[in-house]
Order: sequence, then C-alpha cells, then structure tokens
Amino acid sequence: MREEMSPAVQRAIDLAIEWAKERNYSQLTGVALIWGLIAEQDGKVAILLTEHGLDLIKVRELLLSLQINEPIPLNDILNRAKDLAFEWQIDHTITGDFLILGILDSHPEILQKFQEQGLDYQNFSQAIRGEGRQEISLEEPLFVDESQDFIQSARIMDVNLNRISEGLRILEDYTRFILDDHLLTQMLKEIRHELAETMNLLGPDLLLKQRDTMGDIGTSITAGNEYRRRSIKEIALINSKRIGEALRSLEEYGKLYQSELAIRIEKIRYRFYTLEQSIYQYSNAKKNLQDIHVYALITSSACISSLEWTIAEAAKGGIKMFQFREKNIHDRELLSRAKRFRRATRQANALMIVNDRPDIAVLSHADGVHLGQEDLEIPQIRKIVGSEMMIGVSTHSLEDVKKAILAGADYIGIGPTFPSSTKSFSSFPGLDFVRQVSQECSLPAFVIGGINLNNLDKVIQAGATKIAISSAICQSEEPQLTASHFVEAMNNNRPNL
Repeated sequence: MREEMSPAVQRAIDLAIEWAKERNYSQLTGVALIWGLIAEQDGKVAILLTEHGLDLIKVRELLLSLQINEPIPLNDILNRAKDLAFEWQIDHTITGDFLILGILDSHPEILQKFQEQGLDYQNFSQAIRGEGRQEISLEEPLFVDESQDFIQSARIMDVNLNRISEGLRILEDYTRFILDDHLLTQMLKEIRHELAETMNLLGPDLLLKQRDTMGDIGTSITAGNEYRRRSIKEIALINSKRIGEALRSLEEYGKLYQSELAIRIEKIRYRFYTLEQSIYQYSNAKKNLQDIHVYALITSSACISSLEWTIAEAAKGGIKMFQFREKNIHDRELLSRAKRFRRATRQANALMIVNDRPDIAVLSHADGVHLGQEDLEIPQIRKIVGSEMMIGVSTHSLEDVKKAILAGADYIGIGPTFPSSTKSFSSFPGLDFVRQVSQECSLPAFVIGGINLNNLDKVIQAGATKIAISSAICQSEEPQLTASHFVEAMNNNRPNL
C-alpha cells in the first residue's frame, strides 16, 4: 500500500517501526504510528493537534504510558485512512492528517485520552475534512457558457452518460439474474444513483438540450461483430469495458465545466474498476467451485491415521478439495509436508489449498492459498502467487465479505459457526451470519467451525450450500464413510440425513 501514501506518512511509519522496536513491541500499534506522525514538530499533524488543544510534550508522555491490550493491525488502520482520503481528498493519497483520523477512529481509547488532555476532536476532524475539498450543493447547477466548446462537449457528455447508464443496467441484470448476487447488484445500483446525483450538478436538462440524435453520424457506423455475442459472460465483459471508457470520456469533458464534477466522476470510475474486477472474478470462481460442496481442512497431528490415507479415503467418499493446515513447524519441514500433501491430493484428483502461506503454496504447486483477516491483502498475495491460483479469505462479518469480494477473492470461509475442537474463538457469528451471507452473496462460501453430522441439518437450513470440516474427517476411523455422509447431504441439500 506504500505507493498510496504520501512521503510524510512513509517517513512516519518508518519512525514508528524504529520506536516500536526500541520498546520491544511485537507489532506496530496506533500509539507508535502517532509517535511517528508527531516526531517532526513542524509537521502537519503536530501543528493540527497543537492548534486544537494538545500540548505535544504531554502527548508524548501519554504515548509512553499507554498500554493497548488489543492492537489494531496496521492494514486495518491504513484501510480506514484510505477510505477517509478517498471520500474527502482530491488525489486520494493517504496523508498524515487522514492517517491520524484513521488511528483515532480505530482506537477509541486513544481518542478518549486525547480528549481528556484537551483535544477538540469535532473541530479537529472538520478541519481535516474541510481541507480535502468543499462539497458543492446539488441544488445549484454549475455555471456554463454558450460557447462552441460547451455545445460540442455537452453532446459528447450526453452520449457517454447514456452509454454508462445503459451498460450499468446490463451489468445489473447480469449480477442479479446470472450471478444471483444481491451485494454486487446493490453496488452497481449505488454507482448508478451516485452518477445521476453527480450529473445533477449540471442541472436537470442541460445535456438533453444539446442532444442531436438525427444529426449524429455515429448512428450509422457499425462494427462487424457488433450484433454478435458468444455468451452471456461476453455481454457482461464488453459492457464493463464500455462503461469504463465512457466514464473516462465523461470525466475529461467534465473538466471544461468544473473540477468538482470531474473529481466526482473520477471517484465513480475507480469504484467501478474495482467492481468490474470483482464481477469478472465472481464469474470464474463460481464456475471453478460450482461442484465442490465439502472442503476438508487437514492437520497431520490432528488425524488419527496418516495424512495420505486420510486424504485418499476422504476423496473416495467424495471430497475434492483439501486444505493443508499446519502450525508451529519450521519452514523446511512445512514445505516437505506440503509436497507430500500435494502428491496425495493429486493421486486423489483433488484440489489443494495452503493455509496462510503463499510462499509454501507456490513451492508445493498448490491450487490455492487461504488467508485470515490479519494476513496480507489479496493484491499483495497476487504478486506472490500469480493470477491463476485461487485465493480464499476467512470472514466473520458482512463487512469482511464485502471487502473480500472487492479485493477479488475466489471464495470465502464464513464463521465460526459452532465451537471447534481444532481452533478457539472469542466469539461466534453463528447461524445468523450463515443466513445473512446466503441471502446477500453468491460467491462460493464455505461455512466453517465445529460442523459435524449432528448439527449439519441446522447449517443447511440456514442456507449453506458449501461447508468446511476438519475434526469430523481427521478424527474419523472411517473417513470414506464420514465424507460420503457429508457429501450426500450437501449434494442433496436436504435438512435431515
């Protein structure tokens, strides 16, 4: 994410890392980040805090005394800062002022201490947001002139606005009726509504007045393949490209009117690019995993028999996707076991996913890697594993699901659903989360956490179409028979065995 940061933020993070190392912190905390941000007394963050009620000497004393029991991961803080910057800044770069807002938003305990020391947080945050950009009232159309440039650009903007609106409708139909996905459909609808609201800056009929369909030479120009499509997916892809191109044209010609109009369209364009990638990834993911309904997570130490035998027997029972899940093993042994796992899954004609370690996934020639919420983000993992390898993500809330979708996950794990014998959790989203995801999202989603043959009917009744199991297979004396029960129940999608 460093390419999205200002130089000042990069320096602050480097200083924070050094400060944290000196105090033997196990990870970079919000406290260390603030220390890095105010290290330069004439820096923007230091000046802003001083202007809004804080004494930097007392702040530094406070930071030295603060003990944060549950540090927020750096990526979470940076993502929050990025969201704020994207919402309020013109160039969307993470700057120091938005990073401090991200830290305080993520650490209410730090914010409370700052307020006790005199920080006027409301005015402080408003000052930062106010420097980003001023919003323009949608009730007041922009000033336009009657020059030839205006008339010509208005026609160009009108035709591109029509292309975008038509394309978004086509994509909405695709995500609604083909992908059957509520979240993606809702995101497209939000973009369409935001675009309409943005174009209201020009007034209700300014572009329409310049329309000249009869005089448009483009209506008589056609390409050879314009009236042929080979698949529904091709329709979606072609219209996605058309929307992106039209948004770029709309943005450029919008600069003739007012920079705010172009800024808003640029924001919409970047949001659409992310969504376009998600829709494409969705289509591939659903196809790749459409026939896999049971996913086995295998840890050799948890299995009562050998790893190879367990995989072979479970595969005979119908399981065609296995996760290599090992902890607390040095890397050489980990890779050796992963290669054994790969041989076993190949012999069983099954997919192999490696938990947490993209490097081991690549070296063992696995089919994918599975990430937790605290692991590296998908774009970073893609640089390691390439574009073909599947990436799965554990999710514990609908917000996690949305992030995974927009990041380009091939599948998600949802849970934990019940207490598990293989892993401890502080909380359980439970069956309510299963119901929520099954209604909102059609990306391949494996329900995980303590699932066995006794509670499987509850999981199916909650809407699950795919499950992930671990101890139910590893601890079974008859993995083939156990696997066949799970596979049969999921394939038939019936509530009772």
